[in-house]
Amino acid sequence: MTAPPMCQGCSRRPEAYRKRGWCYDCKPGSKGRPLPCRRCGRDGDYWSSGLCRLCHPLAPQAPDSCRDCLAWGVTRLRGRLCLACTAWRYAHPGAGECICCHRELAVNQHQACRLCWAQTFTRQAQLGLPRDVLSANQAGQQLWFANMNRPEFPGGC
Repeated sequence: MTAPPMCQGCSRRPEAYRKRGWCYDCKPGSKGRPLPCRRCGRDGDYWSSGLCRLCHPLAPQAPDSCRDCLAWGVTRLRGRLCLACTAWRYAHPGAGECICCHRELAVNQHQACRLCWAQTFTRQAQLGLPRDVLSANQAGQQLWFANMNRPEFPGGC
């Protein structure tokens, strides 16, 4: 597969149709209305060959948030998962509903997802309190950057 030619008008997006020279934003009469992505169904951010920027293999990789823990800075190379959530899914196979955020994803033996379980460390375990997922997440959750090198949590996370 070769990279699609870029738009003659803006030079930022690939051409909408083969050998036409214009992207959907610059093409006269289209009013910027691309077709939905064939793979994921998204309406916006069309790239080329019927695929959006996230699904097209040759589109630039824009950072996004992790599908599980919402950490910012992941790309589609690992399926839009950070390294920690990839390890979490390996350690906790299968999916279930988190007791706190009610999302359907990998949960531990306490029925908590990684995001809600990590919040118990920052709110309770550092103070020597027992971990309680529901009370630790009452005031919201602290998000973080993905795939950053940092020391291990004492007591595991």
